[in-house]
Amino acid sequence: ADLIQFQSTFFQLISLHNKITEDAAVDTGFDKIFFGRSAFRLLHARLESIRFHTEIGRVLSPLEVYELLYLKNEDLLAHYFRNMYHIMKFIDMNSLADQQYYADLLRAQLSSSESVLLFYNGLSQWGKKRAKPLIETYGLLKTLPTNVELPSELVLQYKSSAFRQAFYDRYAKE
Repeated sequence: ADLIQFQSTFFQLISLHNKITEDAAVDTGFDKIFFGRSAFRLLHARLESIRFHTEIGRVLSPLEVYELLYLKNEDLLAHYFRNMYHIMKFIDMNSLADQQYYADLLRAQLSSSESVLLFYNGLSQWGKKRAKPLIETYGLLKTLPTNVELPSELVLQYKSSAFRQAFYDRYAKE
């Protein structure tokens, strides 16, 4: 009965996660609003485009750029990542279920752009302490696309278990 209760709650949480994703909205600033996964693609594109952003004459680190993007879109990203953290924690706290299986189901919900944002969020001031260890334990970055370029110094702040081995090795060799 406990496992059935866990599964029921888990799938309700996944359903809520998908609703949060569908309801995501980001304004382009040009009288157009992107919704759902397109909103996350836009945020990912913005992150890439402002990677070399300077502020008060100094170049910002990729993590500082992410944190600025987060603050500008806090309404969406805080809600999204808080909910995702609670799903990860729910899986982690349940020893009856095959935790990796349910973490894999959660990971399967993520688009490439969402995975990249999760990567940065796990290293940010909002995710480093509590979400990052769960990301590492359950390999939640294993679906990062092979062609994505991430800053090596940030990839190496994660344990290799967060990624597909071949993905991590590419950065570890640099």
